[in-house]
Amino acid sequence: QLEQLSDRHQASLRKLSRSEKRIDEQLEQLSDRHQAVLRKLIDAEKRVDEQLEQLSDRHASGLAKLRELEKLVDDEMEQLWSWHAWGVNKFEEIEKQIDEKLQTLGSESTLCP
Repeated sequence: QLEQLSDRHQASLRKLSRSEKRIDEQLEQLSDRHQAVLRKLIDAEKRVDEQLEQLSDRHASGLAKLRELEKLVDDEMEQLWSWHAWGVNKFEEIEKQIDEKLQTLGSESTLCP
């Protein structure tokens, strides 16, 4: 009986050893997969950071361009208002001259028989 018990014990130990070996192999595979996933995640994070930096740069550049355009529009509007004011003044001058000539013509026509 002791010999049978010893044989069964040895068989159980061999079985346990094989199970431990399989578990160790599976743990190693899981560790390798985990490392691969971590590397991919780190690479993806780097790409996202680079893209965010590029977007930030483009955004800053776009804002600078927008400010330039706003200044150009403001300058153009100021010039247009200036021309408009000049045109209104010129029109009023011409209108005044016409009124003066009409008055002169009207007073001359009253002098004529």
